Amino acid sequence: DEVAYLRGLSRMSPEKLDFNPHFFRWGTGHFYELGVVIGAAKILGIVKLCKDKDFYYKYPEESAKIYLAGRFLSVFFALATIFLLYLLGKKIFNGQAGLLAGFLLAISPAHIVHSHYLKADTSVTFWLTSLLLFSIYLCETPKLKWYFWAGLTLAAAISSQYSGVCFVFVPLFAQI
Repeated sequence: DEVAYLRGLSRMSPEKLDFNPHFFRWGTGHFYELGVVIGAAKILGIVKLCKDKDFYYKYPEESAKIYLAGRFLSVFFALATIFLLYLLGKKIFNGQAGLLAGFLLAISPAHIVHSHYLKADTSVTFWLTSLLLFSIYLCETPKLKWYFWAGLTLAAAISSQYSGVCFVFVPLFAQI
């Protein structure tokens, strides 16, 4: 799966305003998240990007740096989700419940494994946890800003993985 994300990124030509990954099996949002991180790593001089595949056969350490940059993104989303789950538990119950929820997610084998790979699993989990948090805020005070943030995080979740569409009614149910 990791190779498919990198292959999709290599098919894009941002200089020609072509942001089409030509791969639509899982959703395209994670391609762009990943592209931002790898692009930032290039600007910072951490990775070297080259259209020639032979470059990466000659310098495999450059390929490894790209994978590490992408895996860093997964770790970031995994850690941010733990923090969001803490906030969610604190909002619904109390600080101790939030800490327990965050701790249990932090030691969850599936969460740990998914944070090791350059895939959209931790991304979609982060966006859906954000959606749940904003929906709680929406329950308390139905302000336009909470609709906006709930809609934005729902769109990010769906674009990361199409399965995020299962949560489309969460902000609407928050009003019932």
